[in-house]
Amino acid sequence: MEKTKLLTLAIVSLLILNVGTLLFLVFRRPPPPHEGRRDNGGEAREFLMRELKMDDAQRKTFDLLREKHHITNDSLVEQMKLVRERVFDNFKTGDTTGIAQVSFLQQQIELNTFSHFRDVRAALRNEQQVHFDEIIREAMRMMSPKPPPPRRN
Repeated sequence: MEKTKLLTLAIVSLLILNVGTLLFLVFRRPPPPHEGRRDNGGEAREFLMRELKMDDAQRKTFDLLREKHHITNDSLVEQMKLVRERVFDNFKTGDTTGIAQVSFLQQQIELNTFSHFRDVRAALRNEQQVHFDEIIREAMRMMSPKPPPPRRN
């Protein structure tokens, strides 16, 4: 009888633990989209300001440039999302004309980013520009795609 009570208690405990785990997985909310990007952007902002020892005027200019950059990029990303939806709505027909629009919008995002960094660099003093160039070069190296692992036969 003692063994039966112990097994019953173990089964009930495991059942409660499983139900609790399932409830946690079902009702846990994922973070909103772009939350990480904005947070990382804030960290990058603080990092650049600190590393480049920006004065107050440079900080204000940087914040204005950064806001303009984000507004433009967010608009382009939203446009690209809509075009991609149209492209895949036409999946059955084979109409791929929207792909050129997606490509163009991606090009605009890249140009906007390039212009943003060029404008930020222009707001810096000569010694800051040298350090800025080093930081951007390192960031580009870190963001570049890694080569695929060797194939095993």
